[in-house]
Amino acid sequence: MKNILSSCVLIVLIILAGCSTGIDKKESSPLVSAHYGIDISHYQDDLILTLDSSSKLRFIISKATQGDTYLDADFDDNWKESKKRGFIRGAYHFYMASDDAAGQVDNFSAAIADLDKNDIAPIVDIEKMSLANSDFSDEVLQRDFLIFLTALELKLKRKPMIYTDYHFAQKYLLDPKFAEYELWLAEYSGNEQPKVPETWKLKGYKIWQKSDTHTAGLVETDFDEYVGLIHNLVN
Repeated sequence: MKNILSSCVLIVLIILAGCSTGIDKKESSPLVSAHYGIDISHYQDDLILTLDSSSKLRFIISKATQGDTYLDADFDDNWKESKKRGFIRGAYHFYMASDDAAGQVDNFSAAIADLDKNDIAPIVDIEKMSLANSDFSDEVLQRDFLIFLTALELKLKRKPMIYTDYHFAQKYLLDPKFAEYELWLAEYSGNEQPKVPETWKLKGYKIWQKSDTHTAGLVETDFDEYVGLIHNLVN
């Protein structure tokens, strides 16, 4: 009888210990939530000066460069003020297929020379306008873009993120190697979840540009969403 009671007590203690461990794990798990941001360029003038981290925005992505020579007129101010005002910041380069790849790497990397581990990975925007003045085949376009991305990663010691829209990706970004890069997806369907391009079906997207008609103050800009642990936005 004493052995039976001892066994029962032991079983109860094991069950209680298991329940306690389960509760501890649940309480220690950080919450995953949605974080919002906008992307800006000189088209938004001095919008950055009207924003601070007390707003619902957590990150701001600024246009830095385009092609092998262009620097956005407001980039330096947008880049510095984003950090000064307490936002997680990011910068993007608008890729031009007809421009020299090495020149584009140098142009972008010079603009974000002070990129650090607390910033979003360097972003490369490729879309329909990237094809202006070019008549490359789809295969050549993809090859050259991959060469550019590799060179940029070597230069900055950070793996770039690709920004594009669903339809462009479905036509021009079909090489499975593109899935090695995080995706910032422009998709304005208004659905609860966006359509994800075939290349990123398994990987999914990192940032979703949900709208291109968001209003911040009196200024129209794009609206972006990142769902996850906020520190992973910069990883």
